[in-house]
Amino acid sequence: CRWGKCHGDLSMDAAISLAFDYNLTVYDAYYVALAKELKFTLITADELLFNRTKSLEFIKILKDYSEEQLTGEKD
Repeated sequence: CRWGKCHGDLSMDAAISLAFDYNLTVYDAYYVALAKELKFTLITADELLFNRTKSLEFIKILKDYSEEQLTGEKD
């Protein structure tokens, strides 16, 4: 795998644990677990997901970013 560990190797237990801890669907929790495992920032437009997980510093809300910040392009 490209980053040394495939997302398929990620334990579903981590996603299920996050789902219970933060009251998330397992689907959403899997993305959170994957971002955590890969040490990525997860930028979401889902305000409910963000509000439930904002104590996790690697989760950000899309509305806090400008288009320039997201694309690196200037108008």
